[in-house]
Amino acid sequence: MQTREYTAVVKIKVDESMIREIKNWDDWISVEGHLATLLTENLKDKGLMLKAEVFPIQAYDELCQTSLRFMENNALADIEDEILNKSCIGGNCED
Repeated sequence: MQTREYTAVVKIKVDESMIREIKNWDDWISVEGHLATLLTENLKDKGLMLKAEVFPIQAYDELCQTSLRFMENNALADIEDEILNKSCIGGNCED
């Protein structure tokens, strides 16, 4: 089975009453862990494989910008490789 991987940056807003409720369930259950479970189980039920980490920080905009930089850097590296492979015999250039 061939698969493709995607990365999602997700902002989750949780009502304070729900946070209090989750914290009252048990000492070993964290809000972050519960949210990660909700994400993974919901998508697993739809046949998708998901690995999720939830952090108690507000970094949505910064993570989106960083993701765009990763994509740009990867695209530039691919272009560079393609240029070098096409301009050099066998992909090896001699100075």
